[in-house]
Amino acid sequence: MTVDDQVVDVDAWLVAVGNGPAYAGGMRITPNAQLDDGQLDVTIVGQMSRLAMLRAFPRVFKGTHVTHPAVSTYRGTTVTIASRDANQPMDVYADGERVGPLPATMEARSSALTVRVP
Repeated sequence: MTVDDQVVDVDAWLVAVGNGPAYAGGMRITPNAQLDDGQLDVTIVGQMSRLAMLRAFPRVFKGTHVTHPAVSTYRGTTVTIASRDANQPMDVYADGERVGPLPATMEARSSALTVRVP
């Protein structure tokens, strides 16, 4: 993974890139993300046992999972994710829908969306 110019080589259960703090019924996977800051937040859940994962999982609803030693976070405007092994395909999902295979690049674009509110 590359976040802006920082290369991160990691084995992970999950890599989540968010522009906002939550998805999927309130899971605060990128709890410090802000919709209007022009940055993408990345949360990486690294290697841990299945039991450790089950114990840590409920913390995602409050966003406190990011203090777990196996979880790391990053911020940047451009995030590129690739698999170490091109022979082992991995898919990218957005809002629960398959977008396509890795490698993938995500980019934050400040002021790209116009929103009307009452």
